[in-house]
Amino acid sequence: MIVSGKAPNWSKVMIHCMVCVGCLLFLLWVACFVAMCILLHRANTVDVRVACAGFWDFMLISLLSPFLIPTIYCMFSFVMWWGWYPFSGSCMLIMGIMSFYVTLNAMESSACMEAIRATTAPIPWLVYVGIIKTIVYCAGAISSLCGHVIQNHSDNGYAHMFII
Repeated sequence: MIVSGKAPNWSKVMIHCMVCVGCLLFLLWVACFVAMCILLHRANTVDVRVACAGFWDFMLISLLSPFLIPTIYCMFSFVMWWGWYPFSGSCMLIMGIMSFYVTLNAMESSACMEAIRATTAPIPWLVYVGIIKTIVYCAGAISSLCGHVIQNHSDNGYAHMFII
């Protein structure tokens, strides 16, 4: 496509497209964050906190984990001597296991399911968010592990294409 007699600069077009996709993903993340805040606010009832011991609290910590994990890393990185990949992968693995545990306990308790269902009738959305968070944390742990392996075991920048 030629506009006003000049050929387009494809590198600028690709950069513009990547910026647009990045902005779209950021807006999607903000929308999910706001939706999660609304769900937590609606589920902050005595019934939910009593029937689902620890579930609401974990979901609050899970909501704040994108801010907490890098903050903890920055505060303790000079003492731990861990790289970002092992640290974030460990955090993601721990959060994935915890998310699986508390979500499974919430799903097995009929009193908990009814208390959560009462906050967002007729569907217990907070439980579904717990399932999604379990999947996301496990994917983050696997991604971090792959990044750590690629970073430490590749001779050149293109060796990772053959590992995955």
